[in-house]
Amino acid sequence: LASVKHFYVHSNPRIIGTIPASLSNLDSRVSLDLSSNSLIGGLPTKWSDTLDEKEYVFGTQEYFSTLGPEDQNVTLYYRDCRREATSTILPELVSLNVANNNLGASLSDVVRTISTLANLASVGLSGNNLQGNLTHRDVMACTPAQPFKVGETPSIIFVDTFPKLGRLVLDDNPGVTQLPELGFRAELLQFLSARACNISGEIHQDYLKV
Repeated sequence: LASVKHFYVHSNPRIIGTIPASLSNLDSRVSLDLSSNSLIGGLPTKWSDTLDEKEYVFGTQEYFSTLGPEDQNVTLYYRDCRREATSTILPELVSLNVANNNLGASLSDVVRTISTLANLASVGLSGNNLQGNLTHRDVMACTPAQPFKVGETPSIIFVDTFPKLGRLVLDDNPGVTQLPELGFRAELLQFLSARACNISGEIHQDYLKV
């Protein structure tokens, strides 16, 4: 299947289990449609961009500024910006549709897993049982630009998350309670839908820029 670019295995309710992590080995994959099956869990953690098998640090400058004395030995790893800050995982994937399954993972984990895929433009997550909220920390990946002492305000390098995302559908996930206050930091995002979730609070002005 190494040469298959469009993988459509959907509308088979007897397909069960989790999404195979091995799908990340298929670099030529352009579109992946696993919708309307009976898959459980979340997205494979192997899809997360890594550097030397270490994951991104997700957070903001405020996060690093609040490290205390007990964090003296904390080590923060970050993908090397010198390789143009693009993920090598599923580099050709443009469309991902896992709607209408039984995925019950944390929405935060799901979003962090796919947020750095270099060419991902369309994501369908509707009709699942995804849980929890999203904050700005979930859509901002960063690291100190240089070593710093605890208590100092570090210089931060950010990586662009969702660099090509134009469409995101979260409909019918009643366990989803919050979207990021400042938007998804996806400059190309044109379609965002979160119908029939359980979101509360005010709509931040940044969403008016979508």
